[in-house]
Amino acid sequence: MRTSLLVAFALTMSVLGCQSTAAPSANTATNATTPLPTPLATAAEHVRGFTTHIDDAGVNAAFSTQFLASVPREKIKAMFVELGPQVGACTAVEPIRIESDNAGSVRIVCATALIKLKIATQPAAPYLMDGLLVEAKPR
Repeated sequence: MRTSLLVAFALTMSVLGCQSTAAPSANTATNATTPLPTPLATAAEHVRGFTTHIDDAGVNAAFSTQFLASVPREKIKAMFVELGPQVGACTAVEPIRIESDNAGSVRIVCATALIKLKIATQPAAPYLMDGLLVEAKPR
């Protein structure tokens, strides 16, 4: 049951592709100690926080209006409300691949699952997400 919900969650959140027009970063090779660029770190922390609490203010602070035009707030909130209890406490964010300062893949390490995110953000603060793909797999 857990696996099927997590897969459904990943498919639903993939409505928007993670395309970025930013120039590639010089640091595309990553490991667990590679620091995340601020836009990616900001987006990943929003998602990590959504596993414990999500509301309209949080969604508005994390996602661009273009994203929200494709994926309604209520759908985003409902998915994270379902996902949170399944993954448990999320304790770390690790880089997987940094494509640019505002696009890349990260992993969120949780008690019972690993959440892989492919993120595209706007280049300027507050680094709103334009694209998000979520894949959660049980550990």
